[in-house]
Amino acid sequence: MPQRKAVLELAHQRLEFYDHKDRLEDPKGSDGVSFRLSKDDFSCGGDLVPLTFMEFDVPDARPVDVFNVLFAVENQTEWDTAPKEMKVLGDWKQYQARGTVGLFDAAPLSTREIWQWQVLSANFTSQEFWVVYTSLETDPL
Repeated sequence: MPQRKAVLELAHQRLEFYDHKDRLEDPKGSDGVSFRLSKDDFSCGGDLVPLTFMEFDVPDARPVDVFNVLFAVENQTEWDTAPKEMKVLGDWKQYQARGTVGLFDAAPLSTREIWQWQVLSANFTSQEFWVVYTSLETDPL
């Protein structure tokens, strides 16, 4: 498992990448969610894949409320139709991370199982909240 600090740093780098819209394909979207892919591919688990970004607004919600909903991955199927099932596998205190697994329909392909680490950062003073997922080094899961 990558260290929590490294995962959060990578997330910050990705957000800086997102600020340069010329590096991204034109947005696609539905139901108030905008999706963008990077024009270039990046290494992920030995494969080259584009970075994927989603952007959406949550009207009348405080940042901490959105953070709490995103953190509670086991409830994700209540508001997100993409996963069939989401589970928390446990907390790995030595990594400062939670393990999660999700089952996603990928019709016409078979259901996909996605194993991820969930890393959090919350600053109540600045109202900056991060929920970051990574599929790097998931063997312990």
